[in-house]
This record gives sequence, C-alpha cells and structure tokens, in this order.
Amino acid sequence: MRSTIGTVLLIVTSFAMSAMSVSESRVGVPVLWCALLWTVAGVGMGLTYLDTLNVFFDDPDEPDGIAIEEMASSSVIVESLSSTMFVPLTSSIAAVAFVNGRLASAVPYGISWSIVAGLACAALYYLRRVWPAAAFL
Repeated sequence: MRSTIGTVLLIVTSFAMSAMSVSESRVGVPVLWCALLWTVAGVGMGLTYLDTLNVFFDDPDEPDGIAIEEMASSSVIVESLSSTMFVPLTSSIAAVAFVNGRLASAVPYGISWSIVAGLACAALYYLRRVWPAAAFL
C-alpha cells in the first residue's frame, strides 16, 4: 500500500510541476508551490524507496539462488546507472530553456517533469503486475 501511495504522490506532483512549468497563468508564489510539491514528491519517493528495498532484500518463498550480497551490489549498480542516465537527460532538456543567460521558454522544464511523471506511471504499472510487489499494494 505504501508503494502505491508513494508512486501516486510522485505522479501527481510531477504532473503538477509539469503543468505549472508550461502554463501561462502564474500561481501565487511559485517558490512556495515548488517547495510544497518537492516536499510531497520527497514523501512519495521515501515511501516507494522503502518498499522497493523491502522487496529486494526479503527472502523469497522459494529459494532463487541469489545471495543477499549479489542483490545488494546489483541494486546499488542499478540505482547508480539510473541516476547517471536520468540526471544528464533532464538537465540537458532544462538547459535548452536558457539562451544567452535569459529564460527563453518554460517548455523544457515541462518536458522534464513529464518524463518523470511517465516513468512514475511505468513504475506504478510494474508494481501492480509483479507478484512480490503486489503483496505490498
């Protein structure tokens, strides 16, 4: 249940940040809204990350031949690879927004947040389909 709540929080905040980035209408104090949405996204990430680690490191019902050390090293590598690929991708998309030191367009920020929202939707779909994770939903 925690992972579903966490993933939904990530999806909602990502779509909200994307919409806030590309919309012409400005909401109250943007810094306040960004801080609030980042906080909610952080709570969602914390809930999702905890359950993901629980699924990884719990002993399976049937032995699968994977040692805990192998699982730990694999999870560290996958986490590092995803950060290594995702951070430059979103940074390069957001960098397009800056031309000659001026803010040219907010659309690249919206695209970056749309990617985050899409990946969170994919994660929710996966969590709903995989049996060990389904025990937590």
